[in-house]
Amino acid sequence: PGGRRPWFTQKKGSRGQLFTQACHVYDLFRYLVGEVAEVSAYKAEGFTPKCEGFDIEDAAVLNLKFRGGAVGQINCTVLAPPSPEGMISFSITARNLNISYAGREKALRITTDKGVEILGNPSGGSGEEDRLIQAFLETVRGGDRSLILSPYADAIKTFCIADAADDSLRTGERIPVLEN
Repeated sequence: PGGRRPWFTQKKGSRGQLFTQACHVYDLFRYLVGEVAEVSAYKAEGFTPKCEGFDIEDAAVLNLKFRGGAVGQINCTVLAPPSPEGMISFSITARNLNISYAGREKALRITTDKGVEILGNPSGGSGEEDRLIQAFLETVRGGDRSLILSPYADAIKTFCIADAADDSLRTGERIPVLEN
């Protein structure tokens, strides 16, 4: 675990999986479902041989209660083998709707009572990802903020979810997510 990123397996460097690994999923869920009101987290430890400095959880589960009434769950683990295809996947189910994504497909599958629609590139191409990374790098290099698709205030909202998740993991309590 950690591989070429030893900071990842250290609380002082990463604050753990629910802080570092899941933050991108928080962004996605906020975009698709809405703002998060409360979280509760659980962890599992003792399943992975520890390397020097390894002090994060082996696996973690975060339950989310959204302000609009929906609920969700995020699972993270260092137990899965590395995969060049990506391991992020999710499914969102609502009345007459299912939205799913599997990292290896690089496509969003939307299923409704009218059928299935696939958005993205099921062949695995990453043109959109490359474009977003390039826009980020151009922003950093040149300072042109017009290329940024997510404002700083959104980053703070995601940070508040990650911080609440970390608090819940540490205390075992349900933690409200601060509104900012």
